[in-house]
Amino acid sequence: MPAAPSSKENFISAAADHGRFTESGDFKKCNKAYDRIIEAIHKLKESPDCGEDALIHLLNSPDDSVKSWSAVCLLRLRPVEAMKVLEDVAGRSGLVAFSAGITLKEWRAGRLKLPGEGSSEKVRPNDLTASASNKN
Repeated sequence: MPAAPSSKENFISAAADHGRFTESGDFKKCNKAYDRIIEAIHKLKESPDCGEDALIHLLNSPDDSVKSWSAVCLLRLRPVEAMKVLEDVAGRSGLVAFSAGITLKEWRAGRLKLPGEGSSEKVRPNDLTASASNKN
């Protein structure tokens, strides 16, 4: 019997799916991927280093969504590194890049509720992206 996927593998899969479904506009699958991201974050936080080592390595992922989600999770622990990654992704095109830019803007304004921190779990990134694009 194959081993169960690790928390890190679950995070990678969910974050990659989230990015793919964000770009394709499939909000239902995107929201399910978000829920899986939150579940993986909770599991990562159960490790002795709260998942920090795994997330730091994922800042170098070739997938912008995995990279961005890792950076978001590290904003409180490693703000300089996390913001640098988000700035890099935000400089690209697409909805994942747009979301990274909005994340930076909200973080710098002190309004960002990070995933896995209580009530913030009800705020989905696509909701933030949609509300920002409706203001334009």
